[in-house]
Amino acid sequence: MAMKIWAAIEAIPAAGATRKHWKVVSGDDWSALSPLLRATGLEAETIPCFEVQQGGCIRRIVRHSVDNIRAACGEPAGLCKSDKLTAAEVEFLALDRVRLVQALGQALELEGAMVPRSDQRVLYLGSHNVSAGKGFPVFLLLGEAQYEDAASIFAEVECTVGPKVVVALTRHGLGDQAKAYLNKLGAKQMHLDKLVGFDFTAKLIPLSPPEELFAEIRSQLTAVPDTAPWRLPSSAKWEEVSLHFISDDKITVSHNRITRTFDASELGMMDRRKKLPDTQWALLKIIAQNRGRIPMPEPGSARKSKESLSKKLSAAFGIESDPIKASKGEYVASYITNADGLTQGKQGASKTKSR
Repeated sequence: MAMKIWAAIEAIPAAGATRKHWKVVSGDDWSALSPLLRATGLEAETIPCFEVQQGGCIRRIVRHSVDNIRAACGEPAGLCKSDKLTAAEVEFLALDRVRLVQALGQALELEGAMVPRSDQRVLYLGSHNVSAGKGFPVFLLLGEAQYEDAASIFAEVECTVGPKVVVALTRHGLGDQAKAYLNKLGAKQMHLDKLVGFDFTAKLIPLSPPEELFAEIRSQLTAVPDTAPWRLPSSAKWEEVSLHFISDDKITVSHNRITRTFDASELGMMDRRKKLPDTQWALLKIIAQNRGRIPMPEPGSARKSKESLSKKLSAAFGIESDPIKASKGEYVASYITNADGLTQGKQGASKTKSR
């Protein structure tokens, strides 16, 4: 556990504090906390004294010279004695938000983190992906949300659809108002000391496999049976997929050196009444015969067929992005495709990308 680290980050203002202040608050966990801090270049003017009263009185930092720095009691009655400080102890340090987001994202196996702004209180750590195109966002609250307007603090969280997680630094980070608001949004609330710890090298590590840590919210996404004939890994992209017609009624699909064969029925492209491949299958074949690029038709049924084809391919292989995009008056396949297996097929294959 590293509760002192998260408590320190929660307690110290975003602007930062002296190195000595951070070390006192983090205690034995200082070695794990220090890699997450950065020098600000600012000059500290005060430093707390934690020995006289709860919360510490404020002492002025007096610099007589580089080697003669003193902490003088700021109370009129002079509650504490003057202490000698080193230049290192009064160095002003602040939380390195970028490092924290990167470290947590790596530990919790999140993808797609965003670089945080200096004024952000809720940071997007990334998405925990269950399968291709299926995951949920994870947010981190810096500091506490006790009495402020929860709607303004968690505006970004509110904009996300579906399951989501908001992580506080400690169990004290979320007040009753914030908890009620996040419950209304359907956001699962967690805190870091139950999710991550540090190894002997001071590297952030999960306390359990991320699949177990997020098991409850993962179940919301996996409750519906997966009907995809081949759900590719969550990191898969259409540009990594190859689709080839080997006959009029069969195709091979390859990804990461694995190849499988499918017919129209398996991909949901069968006209059940006629018991023949439907118009989406025919369009898929035309695109393959033309090496992944065909003229965009006039608005009407042909365009609707393309939209249906894109949806069926995404559903079949679990990649959310559009596999066939419009570009300069053409429909362009993002995957590699040809119809070399057909007698009438045009020779060659090309990998085309949307522009």
